[in-house]
Amino acid sequence: MSDVTFTTKTSEADISKFPLVDSLDDFSKVLTDYGSAFSDFSCFKKELIESISLPTGTTLLDVFKMCFDDDASLLTDYHADRGDTDQKWEAWRPALSGSPTFSGQRKFTCTTTVKFMMHRKCAFTEYQRYAFLNVDGCEPTLLVQFSGQAEGVMFTDSFRAETLLIFKESDCIVNMRVLGYVQFLRSVWVKTKIENASLDEEMPACYRRFVTMLIERLRYHVGSTEMGNNDAPQVPEEVIPPDPPHKSKEQPVSVSFPMSFRGAMDIIVYIEFVLTVIIFLCCAYAVISILFFSIPFTRLCEGYCISDSKKDGSTSVRADIGSPWAVLLIILFDMLRPVLAVLVLCFMLIMLSVLKRTLESMK
Repeated sequence: MSDVTFTTKTSEADISKFPLVDSLDDFSKVLTDYGSAFSDFSCFKKELIESISLPTGTTLLDVFKMCFDDDASLLTDYHADRGDTDQKWEAWRPALSGSPTFSGQRKFTCTTTVKFMMHRKCAFTEYQRYAFLNVDGCEPTLLVQFSGQAEGVMFTDSFRAETLLIFKESDCIVNMRVLGYVQFLRSVWVKTKIENASLDEEMPACYRRFVTMLIERLRYHVGSTEMGNNDAPQVPEEVIPPDPPHKSKEQPVSVSFPMSFRGAMDIIVYIEFVLTVIIFLCCAYAVISILFFSIPFTRLCEGYCISDSKKDGSTSVRADIGSPWAVLLIILFDMLRPVLAVLVLCFMLIMLSVLKRTLESMK
C-alpha cells in the first residue's frame, strides 16, 4: 500500500517526522485525560502471545491506517465478533500538552456479556492511547495501549486489564508484540487468581483472535500470501483463516476479555453456595425455635419463694407467682413470637433466591 493518508489529525503519515527517542520508555510520556488509568511502559513484562511478523509488504503506516485510524473498522468488527453491543467510539484526540508529537487518546464504551456470571450483560469502558516513535532514528515504532474495566461484576472495580501493542518496522518487515498487565486499584484476596486467569488464559485467547483478524485484513489489502521473513516467528495456520472476509462469519461469542478470572470466580461461587446453605439451615432452626420455644415458668420464679413459720417452730415453703419482670418477659416474647417468625421466614426467602442464583451460576 502506498500514498497512505490518515483520517485522524493527530498524526501524519510521514515516518521522517516521527519524534526521535532513546527508548520506548518515552511512550509513558504520552499524557491523557484519564490519569492513572494507563500504567507505565516498564510495567509490561508479560508476553501474551509470541512475536509475529506481519504480511510482506505491510508498513507501519498501513498498520495504523487499516487497524487504528478513525475510519478503520478492525476494532469495531472485533468487538462485534465477541458479541459486544452499543459500541461508542471517540475519534482520536491530541494527547495533553507535553506529550510527544504524533500521539493521541480516545475512549471506547460498549455493553459486553460476562459468560461466567450467568451471561450477565454489563457496561465496559476502555481507554486507549497511541504514539509513533522512532528509536535512535532507525526503528520506527507504533505503540497502542488499551486499559479496560467492566462495571457491575464482582471484583471488577478492583483492577484494570491493560494491553500494549508494539509494531516495529525494521528491514521492510513489521513485527508485532502483544504485552499484558493487570493494574490493581485495591487489594483483593483473589489477586493471584485474577492475574493468572487474565494473563495466562483469557487475554492470550482473545488477542490471538484479534491478531487473526488484523492479519487477514492486512493480507487482503496488501495482497500478500505469506508471512514476513522466514526467520520470524509465524502465526499457526489454524489462527489465520485462508480467506480474507471483511466480517467474521462466526457466531458471536461471549467472552470476558479483558477482565476474566474464571478460576477465581469458580471458587467464590462454591464458597457462596456453602455459606448460603449454612445460613438457610440456621434460619430454619431459628423458625422452629421461635414457634415452639417456651420459657419455663418455674425457672423464672426461682428465688421468689416465701417461707412461713409455724407455731411449732417448723417452716413451710410456698411458691410465689414470680417476679413481675419475669411475667412481663413471657408476655413480650409471646407477643413478638409471630413477628420474629415472619422476619426469619422473609430472610429465608431471600436466601432461597440467592441459592437459586448460585446454583445457576454453577451450571
